[in-house]
This record gives sequence, C-alpha cells and structure tokens, in this order.
Amino acid sequence: MSSREQAREMPGGARPIRWGIVGIVVAVGCVGAWLGAHQLRPVPPDPWESEAFAPAARAEENGLVIARSLPRAGDEPFEAWVDAGADGERAWDEATERLLGLREHVAPHRATMDEVDARPRFVEDCRPSVDAYCELVPAVRTMELAGLLALAEVAELPPYDVDPDSTTDHANDDRSHDADAANVGPANPATEATARFDPEAWARADARLARAVERARDFHASAYSLVGTMVGIALLTRSLDAAAPTVVGASRVGAPLPRLRAALAAPFENRTLRRGFLFDHRMMRTALLALPRGVFFDRARSAIELDERTTELLAYAEDPTRTPPSFPAHVEQMGWWLYDATGKEHLDMMAADGSRLVTQAIARQADAERARVALLAQFRDVE
Repeated sequence: MSSREQAREMPGGARPIRWGIVGIVVAVGCVGAWLGAHQLRPVPPDPWESEAFAPAARAEENGLVIARSLPRAGDEPFEAWVDAGADGERAWDEATERLLGLREHVAPHRATMDEVDARPRFVEDCRPSVDAYCELVPAVRTMELAGLLALAEVAELPPYDVDPDSTTDHANDDRSHDADAANVGPANPATEATARFDPEAWARADARLARAVERARDFHASAYSLVGTMVGIALLTRSLDAAAPTVVGASRVGAPLPRLRAALAAPFENRTLRRGFLFDHRMMRTALLALPRGVFFDRARSAIELDERTTELLAYAEDPTRTPPSFPAHVEQMGWWLYDATGKEHLDMMAADGSRLVTQAIARQADAERARVALLAQFRDVE
C-alpha cells in the first residue's frame, strides 16, 4: 500500500509531523531573531569617547614617580613619630622630645624628598584600565615626610643636648650675669628661643612645607580618576597637618614663614567628581566589552545601562541638591538571571556608590578650606 493510500486511511496522521516541523522552524527563527537583536547587535559608541585621561606632565617632570620609591606605610609608620593630625601644639612638643631620633629616622629620605620637591609637577598618572598599575598612596607619604623633615630642621633640642664647647666658652659670661639675673628675675623664654633661632634652618623648613602645599594643590587640580580625585582632596588636608606643628613653633620663636604663607594664601579649589565618574565609566566599559560573548551576556544592553548610570551620576555631581541616584543590585531582584545574567553580575561588581562619594567630597573639601583659613590665621602672631 502506498503512503498516499495510507494517509487516506489515517486522516490527520501527518498533521502532527507537519506542525512539529513548523514549530521547529519558528523556534529557530525566534532564536535567530533574539540573537540578532541582542547578542549580535552593535554596541552603541561611548557617549564620552572624546574625554581624554592622561597625566598633565611627563614622567620625568612628575614628582609622584620619584615618591613611589619611598617606604610603604606598613614599612615605616611615619605618623608614629609625630601625630601632627591631632594637635599642632602637641606635635611640636613631641618633635622636641624625640628630635634626635626623628632626625635619624628621616635622614635616609631627605635626598628622595629633595628630588620630589625639585620636580616641577606632582600629578596623577593612572590609566583607565582595571589591570593598570597605579599607586597613589606615596603621594600621602610625601606630605607626612615633608612635615617631619621640617620639624627635624627647626624643632628645639632637648635641654640636655647642649654643645659642650658653647657651655665652656660662655661659663664666665653666665657667672658675670648672675647678679643681674637675680635683680631682673627669670630669663625671658622668648629671648632664649631667639638665641637658638637659626634663620637658614627655618628657611629650609619654610620651603619644604610650602612645596608640600603646592604639590597638594597641583595633584588636586589635575586628578582625573575617581580615586585620584578623592586622594587629591585628602592631600590638601594632609599638607596642612604637615605644616601645623612648624607653624606653632614659628609662633613661639618669632620665625617668619613667608613661602608657606604665600602657598596658603589662595582658597582651595572646589572640584566636582565629574571627571572621576567618567574615568570609572571608561574603565568599566572597556572591561565589559572585553568579556567573551555568550548566550547569557548582552554586551550592548550592559553598556547602555552603564551609560545611563553614569549620566545620572554626572547630573548629581553637578547639582548635589538633586535626589541622589540609587542603583539596586541586580542579584537582589527576582528573575535577574533570566536575561543578561553575565552583564548584570559584572555591573554589580564594578559599580560603586557614587552618590555617597559626592557628599563626601563636598564635605572634605569644605573641611580642608576651613583648616586652611584657621592655619593661615596663626601667622598673624608671627609676622
């Protein structure tokens, strides 16, 4: 019996087969359309591709390159010698008590710091790549060392550290003035301080601290990554902390600090986090697009979401009175894995709480400016 005759005897028997074939064709078509619409569609261009992120100075001009040869924080805790950030008065007294050890401690780093100070620029040199090497902590170490080196130059020696020759030479003079001292009363502390005043040492300390403030301003003004911008704000405060103890000492002995005063004269610049957000956007977008293709990764969708997030962060950075943007984690949402699971996971890992950083940057820059004004006010007693 022929197949045609069999089909006539079993009406409808071939329909399931035909419908199955149709279903397969439709399914393949849908998958192909989905792949074309999502997996194979082109990624839109970076909306901020014209933004350039490069150091404002060549490596041979940049003091940060030299600063990276300084000891790391864990190797030598500089702040253990003088706690400048707590209280300038106490830090000056601590430098007096520990002067000999302090001088010995900072001596090996003086030449390096001289070279850092001699470089005309002090700027960030990070590249927008997740695997790029970029160490910025040494910038903070230069501020701490500048303060310690200045104190090592001018802090008063402890009473027991007296030059024996000087004591012998002036023994007779001291005895000849005993009677006058008895009539006049105790010696004037200011006179004793002036006797120990070394103009050249104070000039070196003045130059060292002024250069630290100038470096902080340069880094803060030219930083372009998000981390670099926050470090730049921290450097402004650290440069003031470094100078505060020496300013206290200068007020006690009447030493002028003209270079430091000039470096502190202008207000600190207020910067938004716009460049930092764009730097992080470039870095994350590059990392996203470098991921291998896959069924669970829609490169275009992930890039578009990253662009939209950055747009919201930029708007908030420019106008912090707006409602801060919020980006809930994808993995906390129901059914997140059904579509673009790979892209969502990476966005969750890379995304930072940018709105929180905006308020922190504003507050810390305001704190630094208030500290600048307060430190500058102390010079009125000196000059």
